Amino acid sequence: MKKCFFNYLNVHYVFCLLVGYWVIAGGVLKTRAQDPFFTQFYNAPVYMNSAFAGISDRYTIALNYRNEYPFFADLFAVYNSYSFSVDKFYKKYNSGIGIKFSGNSAGNGLMSTLNAAISYSYRVLLGGKNYVRGGLEIGGISRHYGWNKFLFPDQLGNVVQGDPPSTTQEVPAPSNRVSKLDFSFGVLFHHPNYFAGISWKHLNTPDLSILRIRPEESRNNSLPVRWSLHGGYKWYINKDAGYPTFMSLNMVYLQQASLRQINITGIYKFSKVFAGLGWRHAFQNIDALLLSSGIILDRMTIGYSFDLTVSSFGIANGGSHELALRLQLGNEKDADVRTTCYSFY
Repeated sequence: MKKCFFNYLNVHYVFCLLVGYWVIAGGVLKTRAQDPFFTQFYNAPVYMNSAFAGISDRYTIALNYRNEYPFFADLFAVYNSYSFSVDKFYKKYNSGIGIKFSGNSAGNGLMSTLNAAISYSYRVLLGGKNYVRGGLEIGGISRHYGWNKFLFPDQLGNVVQGDPPSTTQEVPAPSNRVSKLDFSFGVLFHHPNYFAGISWKHLNTPDLSILRIRPEESRNNSLPVRWSLHGGYKWYINKDAGYPTFMSLNMVYLQQASLRQINITGIYKFSKVFAGLGWRHAFQNIDALLLSSGIILDRMTIGYSFDLTVSSFGIANGGSHELALRLQLGNEKDADVRTTCYSFY
């Protein structure tokens, strides 16, 4: 017995169709690629703003992994994002240096992106314990398209009759991968108790398309500038303990093309554990309630967060899950840096 049309044209096929049509149409749909962003942005500071490079005198290693909507279309790997960074402050040069690798994968290989960059920041004393930093990030970005997994409109004839999709007549691109240079810039103001910053990602708006119908549509395929405002404030309850007790409020507003959202998270830290509660507002709707928790073990911080979706998309698709790991390595030689920098923990 043949399967019905809707068994084949399920959510997964629709997703493949939209991605395939976007690739071949080259911007006709006016879709613009956008960056992933972490709920625990405070555990991925260099990813958020290059001026955070070297915020500590120790070598700081940060690993972040995000899995969104694991039950969507019965696929575990619908949308995964990850980030890895290492950075350190060098007092002799009053500068911080960091390296970063980040990327994401959509639809089990339909589309994947990798970014590698080096960050440099310079610190200027404003007075007291107030500092300002400027950060520059230079790197490359590469995107791979899983052409063989795309579903194009000319493949749907047999699907309507109840058969699997036919072979497309679309001509593949010369290469399934495109790579471009990528530049970012950020500014950060900080004090031991508060910080504020602004960053601009993809200043050169790299074109990551592999095909387009009309050359003049190239601008619709470029990765738009992502700019964000971010800040935080910390209230100490017990500052003398080896593991101080405090409450903090951290926020980030970001905009990239038509996407706008604001994340606000409050964190309570007691002894070696912390818990956070926040929300993400996407301006069209309140998107998710943000729940997080973690533990601090000497120089290692482990965090987990869950995005409880409250929009019409629903919680049945599994929400979003994040894991974060931060390590600090090296000797404590520079007390000045540790006592004048803002620390999320």
